[in-house]
Amino acid sequence: MTTFRITTVLRGLVLLALASLLAPLAAGDDPEPAPPAIRTLTANVRYGTARDGAHAWPLRRELALSTLEAARPDVLGLQEALRFQVDEVRARFPHHLVIGEGRDGGDRGEWTALLVDGRRFTVRAAGTFRLAPEDKLGAVG
Repeated sequence: MTTFRITTVLRGLVLLALASLLAPLAAGDDPEPAPPAIRTLTANVRYGTARDGAHAWPLRRELALSTLEAARPDVLGLQEALRFQVDEVRARFPHHLVIGEGRDGGDRGEWTALLVDGRRFTVRAAGTFRLAPEDKLGAVG
């Protein structure tokens, strides 16, 4: 290879390197960083007073709670949880706010609770609406 050809190749590589370094500057503003991911999880915990034999809540509590904890959700939805189960889950997620109520109103009945990490989110409003008419509190549907 001649000296002329080596010099030409080297100049080309230097220009390519400079172009790759300067290209982001020519494109304008840096792109905005992607927002952090939101971890969501929903779990049907099955009501804790069910006569489920080997699958009764006291026998599966620790596995259920440690599984939820390991997932580290920012937003956690609970289905069929009774108030004491919501409280047990909440104890494992001290920064989460509890939104929801029991199916039979207030603390009564099975919950479809939402636990939201208060370090990441501000809950500005919350409420419960039912698919059944208001005069049928606790109705299925």
